[in-house]
Amino acid sequence: MATSRLSGVRVVIAEPFSETGIGVLRDAGIDVISVVGQPQDALYSALAYADGLIVREMVEDIDFAALQAKTEAALRPASDLRPLRAPVV
Repeated sequence: MATSRLSGVRVVIAEPFSETGIGVLRDAGIDVISVVGQPQDALYSALAYADGLIVREMVEDIDFAALQAKTEAALRPASDLRPLRAPVV
């Protein structure tokens, strides 16, 4: 049985994510850590041991500069990274 090239990769999920999507990641050998509904400190702690962060839309009060400062990691944002603002209702 061949080992996935993603085996050993760890990602953090910060927002609700479909179980189907999580299954696809796990089937590819990716270790998925969910911090959905947990305090922000849980996100930062999980990121200290992660290879990536999956965010569908936005995580309130979290931006690239805050992640960089809190994690002290050499972060590489996606090429289409842009700030999003919650809609005013």
